[in-house]
Amino acid sequence: MRKLPRKKVIRNNSYSKIPFTFFNNSDAQTAYGRFLATGESYRSLAFQFRISHSWISTIIREVLVAICNRLKNIALPEPTENSLIKVSEDFYEIWNFPNCCGAVDGKHIRIVCPDNSGTLYFNYKSFFSVVLLVLVDAHNEFLVVDIGSYGKEGDSGIFPKSNLGKSISTGEFKFSKPK
Repeated sequence: MRKLPRKKVIRNNSYSKIPFTFFNNSDAQTAYGRFLATGESYRSLAFQFRISHSWISTIIREVLVAICNRLKNIALPEPTENSLIKVSEDFYEIWNFPNCCGAVDGKHIRIVCPDNSGTLYFNYKSFFSVVLLVLVDAHNEFLVVDIGSYGKEGDSGIFPKSNLGKSISTGEFKFSKPK
């Protein structure tokens, strides 16, 4: 794995609400590191590090957004026409499906019901969830990910509203030519 410069991964100073000196605080760095490693609650972290609950949530949100923005094109690059040709070839060789550029499916991820959400997240399986919608290649590796749709919606209702569905319907998603 490539080593990235720390300051570029952490954040862009120009838009942040948090003073830069606060990010250099070792307690703040340890707090978001512990959150990533253990998933501890914000309240627990605030108590342990004597940082307010609201600061903890702001720190974690900003750091995770910065990490996602920095790594999204490395970890999950957008599919290109050439990469979809390779996916299509793999589907034919492995699964005997010609001209298949990927498989789409949704998965309900169980969550605790958010406050004041009513039945938005309550799904047909009788639990609260958000939906993970993915496009995978022939080796079941993610090509496109869309997460966060309400649990009450089905795959067929989520797909046209997703970024993938919109890019396919507008022609932005470049498929390879059929063979």
